[in-house]
Amino acid sequence: MKEFELRGILPAVATAYDDDGKLSEARTERLYSHLVRNGVSGLFVGGSTGEWPLLTSAERKLEAEIAVACAGGNVPVIMHVSSMLPSEVLDYAGWARNNGVTAVSIVMPYYFLCREDGLYDFFSSIIPKIDLPVLIYNIPGNVKNVLTPHLLQRLSSDFSNVVGVKDSSMDFLRLQEFMQGNYARELSFFTGNDAQIIPACMYGANGAVSAAASVFPSFVMRMYKAFASGDIETAKAMQEKVLRYRALVVTNPPMSVLKAALHIAGFDVGAPRAPLQKISGDEERKLEQLIEKEGLLK
Repeated sequence: MKEFELRGILPAVATAYDDDGKLSEARTERLYSHLVRNGVSGLFVGGSTGEWPLLTSAERKLEAEIAVACAGGNVPVIMHVSSMLPSEVLDYAGWARNNGVTAVSIVMPYYFLCREDGLYDFFSSIIPKIDLPVLIYNIPGNVKNVLTPHLLQRLSSDFSNVVGVKDSSMDFLRLQEFMQGNYARELSFFTGNDAQIIPACMYGANGAVSAAASVFPSFVMRMYKAFASGDIETAKAMQEKVLRYRALVVTNPPMSVLKAALHIAGFDVGAPRAPLQKISGDEERKLEQLIEKEGLLK
């Protein structure tokens, strides 16, 4: 298995469609290439920002294939491979292993509320069969089941390819609890909350899987580099700008706002798939005014 060591900012990339709602290879390649040129630390493919529940199996693999090609071996690619069917998870993970993906990410089982032993059994049926590093993706607001520090300790102790967590719980205390855990080896922790990038890094997180970075890669990377160089005041001031952007994002389904923001940034990635909807023209004008005021595209 490949070693996993990663810090910095990984854009959670939106899936680009054509005008008929089909995955657009040309638009996808343009967006991923733009992100790599802007110096991101890695690419997070097919996650919630990428509308993964609305993609076919072929589309999920095609998007990851394009991401790997655009990365060109210069930055790691993490592919989200979740499904409630272990056979599908293993199919995605096997494909990822054979096609240049660096690591995979798996959410907690969803729809049914499960006991911890049931969650452990689900992961234990798939993780030993995956020949790549695995990030557990904690997003209880979407999937209902919660990754606890105790379950993470069990999984990381029993399976050496569990390398860390992408925490999108929006609960900073939970992220702190993860990082304070007593594990058999060092794990990696990434916040999935754009509001917490600098606070999480200050507390010791490896970085962020950031939806904002898929729209404003240069700005978010400069913010992270300011933190990494010790310029905390600059990093905090830039984080406040991201907070004001995020406050507008959460007034709608985030993917709808993200795609409008990408359009403002010069990237036509199509409308989100149903049941998600485009934001209104008035909402997009307000979004454009905020982006310009905060200087997020500079």
